[in-house]
Amino acid sequence: MNNQNDIKDLKFISKLLDSQFQGPMGIRFGVDAIIGLVPVIGDSATSVISSYIIYRAAKIGIPRIIIIKMIFNLLIDQVFGSIPVIGDLFDVAWRANSRNYDLVVKYLDNPKASLQKSYITILLIIVVAVITVSLPIFLLLILQQLFVG
Repeated sequence: MNNQNDIKDLKFISKLLDSQFQGPMGIRFGVDAIIGLVPVIGDSATSVISSYIIYRAAKIGIPRIIIIKMIFNLLIDQVFGSIPVIGDLFDVAWRANSRNYDLVVKYLDNPKASLQKSYITILLIIVVAVITVSLPIFLLLILQQLFVG
């Protein structure tokens, strides 16, 4: 199989969703930002379409760690994109589909470097998540000791 032919449709979808049109001041945006203007169902609908990129990446053999990173990109897009008004601006800037397409291309071009970078990114995400959850608890325990204990 020719990898470029395997992902030609992914390039089309990512461009359509993230950068098909040019707005004022040269800002590029896609169908994701337009459909995202429809409250609640807009971002959900484009997330379903975006999931196809992840599905196809898995089908052509992209490793799980990169698939996890792609899912994380889509989750960020879904969560922040669903915030009224700000979310639409976020969709224009974040471009989860283009990010995910780039992850596929980079893996196909240089698997070792791509895997290494993905492991580091996922590790950093885990560390930040643990700190984000642990820090408030730790601070509450300190405050409890200072004022109660």
